[in-house]
Amino acid sequence: MPWLLAGYVWLYLHRPFEYWTFLGTLQIERVYMIFTIIVWMVTPGKRLPSNRLHLAFVYFTVALFTCWVTSPYPQELGEKMWEDHCKVAVFYVLMVTSIRDEAGLRRMLLAYFVALFLYQSHSLLEFICGRYEFRQGTVRMKGVDTTFGDPNTFTATILHAMPFLLPFWFVPKKKNERPAIVCYVLLGLLCILLSRSRRAFLGILFMTLFLILRSKRRWSLLLLAMLFSPLAFCFLPDSIQDRILTLVDSSYGPQIAIASRDSRLKFFMIGMQLFNEHPLTGVGPAAFALAAGTGLQSHNLYAQTAAEMGSFGVSALVFIVFCFWLNSREIARLYRQHPWWEQDFVYHVARSAWLAVVLLLFMGAGGHNLYRYNWLWFGAFQILALQIARRRAAEPAAALAGPEPWAPRQPVYAT
Repeated sequence: MPWLLAGYVWLYLHRPFEYWTFLGTLQIERVYMIFTIIVWMVTPGKRLPSNRLHLAFVYFTVALFTCWVTSPYPQELGEKMWEDHCKVAVFYVLMVTSIRDEAGLRRMLLAYFVALFLYQSHSLLEFICGRYEFRQGTVRMKGVDTTFGDPNTFTATILHAMPFLLPFWFVPKKKNERPAIVCYVLLGLLCILLSRSRRAFLGILFMTLFLILRSKRRWSLLLLAMLFSPLAFCFLPDSIQDRILTLVDSSYGPQIAIASRDSRLKFFMIGMQLFNEHPLTGVGPAAFALAAGTGLQSHNLYAQTAAEMGSFGVSALVFIVFCFWLNSREIARLYRQHPWWEQDFVYHVARSAWLAVVLLLFMGAGGHNLYRYNWLWFGAFQILALQIARRRAAEPAAALAGPEPWAPRQPVYAT
């Protein structure tokens, strides 16, 4: 079963049926998922782990359906959002009921990064061969698919996954894991630079700063970052430097790039206006462009949530984020209660999920990521990690045992 889930992760992210269109006519994604569900149904030992995030995701699903069917705009606008959410929700259930131990969780995350590596490598090869997008006065790399291939969405797919490299970095199983992680990060940074996504540039800086502040060597790392950041910036091509500088100085870029930057605040204000007009269920999923009269989506998570799903959606998003935070607090508490436990792979997965959610919220200031698969996938990773830790803590040996007198205690990060 885990291998089937890993195969679907690749299909969902790389989406070869959108590049080789003849595969799309065969509906291979749908056939593959139907086959996977059949195998899941006959596989013994399935169990749904108890977790507060289940309730949060169910609440969001009910909110999404309600806002869709009550939308004053055509139902076709939200139909794809609802259909995509149901697909991701089904995969979420398959994942949390099929993975049972740390080895399975590690394999699933490894499959996630293998799929992303293939996706990025293929996209980079196509860019070298001349497949790119010319937008806002510059050449921009994009993904090979159509669903997530937009430069901003492509880089968000890369960046949102990076926090889950931390468990592999802190708890490597093989000597070559850390060099492989360095190579993967360099590939991701290259793709982000070639895409020239300013939102992704800010996301890299935010995640780096977040990790530095969590480190015990934060002051020395901050000093190094302050010294080497200007040097690294000077080695970037002029076109990328100008693209980044448009964030603070409009003279470095074309007017369309400046308008794109300023539209985030404008769309946020429009979203708040739509929220005031439809405070309960909003204008409906994906209806922002039509309701606002802009012809464009909100490019802002908070404007998107308030305008398209109203108070129902805002409360659902807050509930989801709160449950992620509670899960992160719970696993930290479990490890404090068992100080002889090392900060292992499971611990870092649960904590990395919270970092990934914080990154989603930060990136949401410049992108509409409310309906992305990341929320459910990251929730599944955290639920599985927390369930493994709970099961370990419930074992009689774990409850009665103490640290060996010669065993050093591992430090636990403050929450």
